[in-house]
Amino acid sequence: MILKRPLRTIILAAGEGKRMNSPLPKVLHPMLNRPLIRWVWDTALQSGSERIVIVVGHGRPLVMQEMSSTDAVFAVQWQQRGTGDAVQSAKRAVHHRYSGDILILSGDVPLLTSKTISLLKYTHERSNAVATVLTFRAPQPGSYGRIIRDRNRKIKKIVEAKDATLEELSVDEVNSGIYVFQAKWLWPELARLKPENAQGEYYLTDVVKSAVDQGLLVETVETSDPIEVEGVNTIEQLHRLEAIALERMHKRDA
Repeated sequence: MILKRPLRTIILAAGEGKRMNSPLPKVLHPMLNRPLIRWVWDTALQSGSERIVIVVGHGRPLVMQEMSSTDAVFAVQWQQRGTGDAVQSAKRAVHHRYSGDILILSGDVPLLTSKTISLLKYTHERSNAVATVLTFRAPQPGSYGRIIRDRNRKIKKIVEAKDATLEELSVDEVNSGIYVFQAKWLWPELARLKPENAQGEYYLTDVVKSAVDQGLLVETVETSDPIEVEGVNTIEQLHRLEAIALERMHKRDA
């Protein structure tokens, strides 16, 4: 795969992680003796990112201290007002005149591979989409945003679970929260976001519907390995992913 456009990455790491029941910021919980944020950082590096911006919020001094040995650039989300707001807070750190692609990663998704990111980026460039979304199938979609498609199987919108109808909740293709955007298109769209939803937050997913409404192309890539995009929300999930990571490392080294 030949990638032509430059890539910069935003890692969302501002959340508190209340369900972890721990004073430690969620992204600093260790998996195989490495904080979750380090797993995501390494993947971003392997994906060829020329600049990596980490959005911090809850426990930001601790997160910044952990990553101080890297060349990370930090942006602060002062209030937890949703993913759209988090990405918008990174605009200056990414640089508002940057015209390449922006990869959005979550700081609590440790098993994503650079191979999958390369496929996402390749699909994005080849199609010249303004946005490309990584999706997966979930037999029990729970709180994940649903991927709603039109009759031609093109993505129509992403609906957050708390805003979805019963019919939409039955959809098993869901949003991983991992995207690639054209930067020059993304920034104006973020500035137009409104918190008109059940959570009263600025949803990054709303820019997908905006693109479709404008007649612009939004692409999707469906991963065949849902574990790769599973986030950590509880200590139990962390231990489960840690066991899977260890098993995969042993298979790879065998």
